[in-house]
Amino acid sequence: MPSIEELKEQYQELNDTFDMAPEGSIKSDLLMAFEYEYPGSSTEVLIDTDEFTAVCP
Repeated sequence: MPSIEELKEQYQELNDTFDMAPEGSIKSDLLMAFEYEYPGSSTEVLIDTDEFTAVCP
């Protein structure tokens, strides 16, 4: 398993860039949605996965 320092070095060497698409380009007909069972109440969504991806400004 790599050390924190090794991971830091690998991260700093990344040069990938991604073009951001406008919100209007989202194909909402491909999204699966459902009615929220408790309208008016807040909720927290947790996604547990072995994969990690991030797009940060």
